[in-house]
Amino acid sequence: MKKLLCLIGLVGSLYAQSCWNSWDKARLEEAELDGKIILSFKDAVTCEPISDANVTIAGKKLKTDNKGELLLALPPEDIDTEVPLKVTKNGYIPLKQNIYVSVGTIWQKRFLMTKGMPIESARFVLAWGESPRDMDLHLISDDFHISYRNKSGDFNQANLDRDAMDGYGPETITLNHLQDNKTYQVYIHQYSHDSNIDRKVTLS
Repeated sequence: MKKLLCLIGLVGSLYAQSCWNSWDKARLEEAELDGKIILSFKDAVTCEPISDANVTIAGKKLKTDNKGELLLALPPEDIDTEVPLKVTKNGYIPLKQNIYVSVGTIWQKRFLMTKGMPIESARFVLAWGESPRDMDLHLISDDFHISYRNKSGDFNQANLDRDAMDGYGPETITLNHLQDNKTYQVYIHQYSHDSNIDRKVTLS
C-alpha cells in the first residue's frame, strides 16, 4: 500500500535561486506605480516563463504574453474579496485557486505550474513570499532523505530540482516512482530563521 504523508510545519550544481530575480521583483512592484498589476507564471522546475497560457480570472478570459505575464488594471480600493483563478496550458497540470484582492491590489502576483507527470510519480512545489529568505523542502522515505544536503536518491528515486535561497521559491522535489509498502514524508524547514513568515506559504 502506498502512503504519502505531507507534514506541513516549520522545524528548526542545482538552481540556487528564485524563479524571480531582483529585476523581476522590482518590475512587478513598480508596475503598480503606473496603475497596473503584472501577474507572472513560470515553470516550477525550469523557471521558464509559461507563455500563451489560457487564464480565467474572475470570469474574464486572457492569455499570457511571451514573458509568461498578464498586465491588469489595479482593482478598486474598496474591494475586499477572493476571486477564482484558473490557468491551463497544453502539457501542464491546470492551476486552480482563489486569489485575494484587497486595498487596491492583488496580493499574489507570482504563480508556478508543473508539467504533467506519470501516475506513479509526484512533484512537491514550495512557494512563499519575500520572507523568510530561505526555506527548505525535505522528502524522506525508508532509504533516502532528499534536501539541499542530498539532492538525489539512489537509483534516481527522487531529486531536488530547485533550491531557492532568496525568497519566493520555488523549492521543488520530484519523486520519480512511488513504491508499494513505503511511507513518504514531506516537511519544511525555515533555514534562515527569519522572524517574519509570509502568509502566502504554499505546498502543492
